[in-house]
Amino acid sequence: MTVKIDWDKKEIILGVKDLTSQDYAHSGHYFEDNLPIRTYLGRSVHEESQKYRSETDPAYSREVIVKYETNLLNFHIIIQGRVDGVYEKDGSIVVEEIKSVFNIAGVKQGIENGVYEAFFEQAEYYIWLLKMQSDKRVTGYLLFVGIADGQTERIPVKFNEKALMRKFENRISSIIKESELKREWQKKQREFAEKLEFPFPTKREFQQEMMDEVEGALLRHQDIMISAPTGVGKTIAALFPALRYALYRGMRIFFVTSKTTQQRIVMDSLKLLLKRKSGATVINIRAKEKMCPNEDYFCHPDFCPFIREYPKRLRTSTAIEELMHKKIITPEDVYASGIFHRLCPFELSLDVSLKCDAIVCDYNYVFDPSVYLRRFFSEKYDDSILIIDEAHNLYQRGMAYYSPELNRAKVIELMQFASKHDAPVFTEFIEILEPLEDYFKKLEKFGIEERSNAKEYLVNLDTDFFDELEEKTEQLAVKYYVYKKEIAVPSKDDPFQQFIMDLGIFCYVLSLGGDEFAHIYCRKEDGNVLKILCCDPSRQLGERISGLYSTIAMSATLEPQQFYRDVLGFDRDRTTLRRFPSPFPKANRKIIINAKVSTKYTQRHKFYEKIANFITDITALREGNYLVFFSSYQFLENVYSHMPAHRLDIIVQHRSMCENERAIVITRLSEEKGILVFAVQGGIFSEGVDYPGDTAIGAIIIGPGLPQYSFEQEVMKNYYQERYGMGFEYAYLYPGMNRTIQAAGRVIRSETDKGIIVLADERFATRYYNSLFPPDWYERSPDELISKNCVEDISQFWAGVDAIKKLN
Repeated sequence: MTVKIDWDKKEIILGVKDLTSQDYAHSGHYFEDNLPIRTYLGRSVHEESQKYRSETDPAYSREVIVKYETNLLNFHIIIQGRVDGVYEKDGSIVVEEIKSVFNIAGVKQGIENGVYEAFFEQAEYYIWLLKMQSDKRVTGYLLFVGIADGQTERIPVKFNEKALMRKFENRISSIIKESELKREWQKKQREFAEKLEFPFPTKREFQQEMMDEVEGALLRHQDIMISAPTGVGKTIAALFPALRYALYRGMRIFFVTSKTTQQRIVMDSLKLLLKRKSGATVINIRAKEKMCPNEDYFCHPDFCPFIREYPKRLRTSTAIEELMHKKIITPEDVYASGIFHRLCPFELSLDVSLKCDAIVCDYNYVFDPSVYLRRFFSEKYDDSILIIDEAHNLYQRGMAYYSPELNRAKVIELMQFASKHDAPVFTEFIEILEPLEDYFKKLEKFGIEERSNAKEYLVNLDTDFFDELEEKTEQLAVKYYVYKKEIAVPSKDDPFQQFIMDLGIFCYVLSLGGDEFAHIYCRKEDGNVLKILCCDPSRQLGERISGLYSTIAMSATLEPQQFYRDVLGFDRDRTTLRRFPSPFPKANRKIIINAKVSTKYTQRHKFYEKIANFITDITALREGNYLVFFSSYQFLENVYSHMPAHRLDIIVQHRSMCENERAIVITRLSEEKGILVFAVQGGIFSEGVDYPGDTAIGAIIIGPGLPQYSFEQEVMKNYYQERYGMGFEYAYLYPGMNRTIQAAGRVIRSETDKGIIVLADERFATRYYNSLFPPDWYERSPDELISKNCVEDISQFWAGVDAIKKLN
């Protein structure tokens, strides 16, 4: 538990582990992240040992809660703990603490080297606490259990009360001094917060209003969702009041983004706000794979020298102190320090983050159930403020977190592999894989007989079957871990290890239950898949958000706000909704609707040539670079095939294009003119990227970016229809129009940018669709944007731009 000090009451509440001399965060199997073995090992060893002791000794009690209160150094001390086992023998009380080790043979050497010092000290405290509550003699021992062979060894605890009391007094004194230093530091932070200045001489239009809204939400202890287009300066407008508020009250800020590029912008903003000699420290946590110093990412102590003996090297190094001195800690800073001190850079960044006032990281480290930062979110975290950038992206990400799947082809492959090995552990794998394969067959038979041989269909899953399968797999995970240790041949991509992980996540999500989850069996050419589809991540995301002091969610396209409030899990009663218009001159842009074409799936084939000619006519009006966004790759390819001979160089986004390839294209756009980019809405060219100045002078949106019709989207539509009575809107319309507006926002990125935004589809002329346009796109009605002659209207716009340029 976390040490709690109340200076007004002069009271300290802490756990027994808080009194021990070593850092428990680094004990055990610290780096086995790719296999949840730490949980399995600890739970399995403790439960089996406790179960055996309970069955063989009626006097044995497990998980015994102890609590003791005393006074020391003018403080009232409350100590709490939980003993693995307690029993009486020959009139004495005996404390039993259970510790798992890989091999019993190494215990005595470990004791001599001081490896288990903290565990003995912990047992001594339990002896003392029970002694204070009883007149009986109290003794104790550590029960070491070998996970490799199940052997045990009992080592008596040498209880020296005088020595322990000296340790106790020193530890309490240290805690008080640490708290005093923290209070002094917080006083300096409050002074710094009061003096914190806005980093620019002037504020942009609507920026002060946004800061006032953020500060108001914080003062009310509420959440706020802000929809504000590019140009308002959302990053600084959220950071400035939030940081000032957090520093003054000793809180921590998490600023989460969906892309690394956005994190760089946040760090740059923090540098401007805080300066290098400030009263605050900030760190940017980057993904583990990107921080790995090895040529091949493989997180295993037998393979990587940077994690081998990491806890010991960390304690003896000055890495954390050196990094904290930098104040603004970048991934590059942490990487360099890790290399110098021979420490895993990623783990080092996590350890440093514990001392930081603000943490900039990906959504995953707050919301992903597999990788969230447990050191922050496993206990109460209501002293933390969360800022979510581009919050509209969290909806899709949240659904993905809770939509695991199991692949039948992989199960068969593992069965075949296991059958070729003689080790008993592979026989046990087959005993798990065969029932799972039989379950796949059962589901497939159901589809053939009951679902007209459909390719995808809903199924009901037997939770008892998966509960039993999970329990057996957890037990097998321990045995497989032992097997891997014995053969001492670590493998980077272990399919059995991955299966254990995949099944664990699948069973975890299945155990959550709820109408928002649909179970789907998919028959695919590359292997049949059993999937849990999360239609609505609001419950899971909302649980995290509700535990925070305040959450600030912002985006240029957080519309409709009620939709995002619902699907992101914000509490209606404690969430403020605010929107701001664009601060850029409306005269710098021309937004028009071409309602003379249809991109509906059943009609679009009739308009391929007309759309191609329309694009050609529009881009011929003014030399420059243009972006054309389609709702799908197939639609893009069909229109591209009808493009006439063109004076522009056409670059087509392909399905597997990565960010590096995008960077090459953007570099070309910034250096050349006469380029036409064909891309998809919701892709790497339409979100999270800027085209400043003349990089792109026009965006042509070919139809709304509705998600493609699919079985899964229809399942989602049915769910939202039943819950909100707005199935199509929640599953198709709102996410699709968000993509459209994101794509349209690529052109005008500053107050001097000038360009055109053309929306081509008859649906954009209907109230059902254009009611979702940002209000600052028009004066009184979206109908103002409908053009009778697009070429003529755009030509007049460019003529006006040139006329103003001549006057200036």
